[in-house]
Amino acid sequence: MRPINETAANRVKEDAAVAEFVEHLSKRVSDLVVWRSDRKYLSRLDAILQSNNKLLFVEVKIRTTPMNAYKTYLVSSAKMENLQASAAGHKAALLVRWTDAIAVYYVQPEGVPADVRVEMGGRRDRGQTNDIELVWHIPISKFKRIPSNID
Repeated sequence: MRPINETAANRVKEDAAVAEFVEHLSKRVSDLVVWRSDRKYLSRLDAILQSNNKLLFVEVKIRTTPMNAYKTYLVSSAKMENLQASAAGHKAALLVRWTDAIAVYYVQPEGVPADVRVEMGGRRDRGQTNDIELVWHIPISKFKRIPSNID
């Protein structure tokens, strides 16, 4: 079983990012309903947003660097494939809160986009062997900033 590395502080920041994203979407979409996963359970997704019969499946990430600190955003290939599979027939998005911005990347239904590089990578600072895995390098330019209180 994978370790759970999400802290209570991360969860608060995730909730804030989801709330700002919902506020942004509510200006264009009516009757938006939000479901957040319960922290005490392992969940395949962080949030599901629904408007009428349309669903948007969302993975939320918190980063401790500015948005443009790196040219690409590194995320687990397994997480992205799970997001794609979970959203089959609907839409999916990766929502990231950096120290200076909140931005969204809309995920295509299947496969790896041509502008995304896939390779072995991850982090070594936690000493967890499962932190090194296939990862996607998504160009930062592909993320769409949303208005937020941290701009």
